[in-house]
Amino acid sequence: MWRRYRVLMALTVVGLGGLGIWMLLLGRATDSAEASFACRHPFLDCQVYRGALSLSNQADVINFLLLFVPCLLGMVFGAPLVAGELEHSTNRLAWTQGISRTRWLIVKWCVVGLTLVSVVALLTLITQWWIGHAAERVNFSPIEQGLGGTPIHPVFFPITGLAFSAYTLFAFALGTALGAVIRKTSWAIVSTVVVYTAISVVAVLFVRPSLAPQLFATGDPSSSAQATPLDEIRGGWYLGFGYRYAPGTHETGPSADVVGQQCAVQNNFEMCLSDHHLQLGSIYQVQNHYWELQWRESALLLLTSGALLGVTVWSVRRWRA
Repeated sequence: MWRRYRVLMALTVVGLGGLGIWMLLLGRATDSAEASFACRHPFLDCQVYRGALSLSNQADVINFLLLFVPCLLGMVFGAPLVAGELEHSTNRLAWTQGISRTRWLIVKWCVVGLTLVSVVALLTLITQWWIGHAAERVNFSPIEQGLGGTPIHPVFFPITGLAFSAYTLFAFALGTALGAVIRKTSWAIVSTVVVYTAISVVAVLFVRPSLAPQLFATGDPSSSAQATPLDEIRGGWYLGFGYRYAPGTHETGPSADVVGQQCAVQNNFEMCLSDHHLQLGSIYQVQNHYWELQWRESALLLLTSGALLGVTVWSVRRWRA
């Protein structure tokens, strides 16, 4: 079985290794960047902020590729893992050799899936250095301006720590399950991209922000002693603004957000907030919650991967030999 995947796995290792070398070279280039925003490197001659080969443009490309790696591996290795067997009827040969369907699937799944996770785990070591060393020196695209290379932000979180490997295993399990259910490799690949993207968006918007206690920051942290200290929110993940009832007040009825939205359409906004004992502020996930979020989100992904493996086993056992 290993010989069937060794060429594709070797190409994957070479591709990810090349991406890692690119990150190392770009990181070295940022070290040699001068005040004129020019960098000199044995293999790179570019501008930090201007030009097609600027460091910021290269950093954008690297970050996009890293975010796409789990989905790509799920498409290439997961989708055809069992769907390809059914299309070519090669599963029948294995099942006539005295190997049960469940054992046949589990062995294939573990060998390929754990190999991919191991390769990505090695890449994570470079990525972790890349985020902390290079990204803090180079401003990325306008969406990422001002993040300062903080790994808790959505553009960096899934490609660092435990999450990178967990997302890889999840994408592989998702592709395998969709291939087993749909039984067509091409449709399984398309479905993997769509479902993985949708779940990633849901994770960023709804799941990850609630996996750890949020910080509610009120006032101007740089000018008021009553406001949240600037050190607590620096480097944090900004989740937007919201409302809360002032500490010490016990209000019943609608939530603070509902009452705050009603006050927002009235003429005297501040008086309405005061009458209802509401505070308006910004909501953050602080940087200190990074590893707590990493462990909890990775655990959810691992549980989901296990459930998808169960779906795959159930589907394969229902196949007609």
